Amino acid sequence: MAEGHSIQQIRHEFLAVLREIALVCTSETPGDIPSLISRAISALDETNSQTSPATTNTFTPKPPFTIESLLSGLRLALSYTPPPPVQRPLSKARSILTDGPKLSMNSSLAEHEDLPERCYTLVQGTLWALLMDAGADPELGEGSDAYSNDSRLLWFICKKFFYVLCVSRRNGHLLHTPDDVHFASFCGHLYSRGRNAEYGTGVISSSLYVPTYQRVRVPRVFELNIEGESVLAITTRGMWAWGFSGEGQLGIEPRMDGISPPARVVFPDKGVQEYMDEISPWHRGEMIQKVYRTMRQTYVQTPCGILAAGYNKDNLLGVEANALHVVRFSLVRDSNECYIEGTDAEGRVVLRRRRLADYGRLLAELRERRG
Repeated sequence: MAEGHSIQQIRHEFLAVLREIALVCTSETPGDIPSLISRAISALDETNSQTSPATTNTFTPKPPFTIESLLSGLRLALSYTPPPPVQRPLSKARSILTDGPKLSMNSSLAEHEDLPERCYTLVQGTLWALLMDAGADPELGEGSDAYSNDSRLLWFICKKFFYVLCVSRRNGHLLHTPDDVHFASFCGHLYSRGRNAEYGTGVISSSLYVPTYQRVRVPRVFELNIEGESVLAITTRGMWAWGFSGEGQLGIEPRMDGISPPARVVFPDKGVQEYMDEISPWHRGEMIQKVYRTMRQTYVQTPCGILAAGYNKDNLLGVEANALHVVRFSLVRDSNECYIEGTDAEGRVVLRRRRLADYGRLLAELRERRG
């Protein structure tokens, strides 16, 4: 056992020397050779089997370190017939040094052949999200001062990263609200930063301000509806909400000044639920045809009818409930009435008294669409 332990220790030290050589002489070589050798060292430490007897071969590197000396060391390490978990990364490192890494994905695949395990084979949205999680600045220094110069350089590590940046700036969205909340989205992935006093960013954080873009943990988003720090997101799996809901306008019970983390909006009406159950889980957002917002109320148009939640003084919402705040989305009464909400301070609309609120919406238009 002592002799086996000695052989294992020698091999560990030998690979550690190769890693140091790789750090010096492969700094400009694509493929990350030092990480491959580190992976081999970790695999060697995890195995307790001795696959070959000790040999008398020796390898004593002397500076200056070169690619040739590294290759010689890799060949010697592979000649010991190491276990497969150790052999694979070492063989890959030798292949990169002799044949070069695969740097392009513009190659046709044979039958039953898979794409190589490389970043450039990921779809653009996934790669954009990975770079955002790594701290890349999507605004390239034009937004938050919290980003360093290195955060902008991430987009220029390789051509594929730069291509993803260009496509995301063309097809993605950067949304800046007057309340200093900022959203970045691409291919359904949503990130945000800014003022977070009422959790308007949707980021899981207790900080009053989120300085850099962080992921909003909701399903793929294809539409955002923002009113102040009150946010509704229509996703592939339905509607999600976060932020200010002091009037119950987000349709989540109980009403509160700040909803965090983002929560799925549930429609309690039985007919709406039965309709949703017939839709594939990843297409439930399609039932949300349109969202109308004021500072205190929300109306959602669906194939089942119009649902409303929020401030309901004098039955402004037109629902069956008479409560001051309707905190769960309820169906608007089905009638031929025309509902008007909002300001009539100058008496231009015939009402019993003037109202001071946000300028209103005509719900009759929605009823015509439904019919």
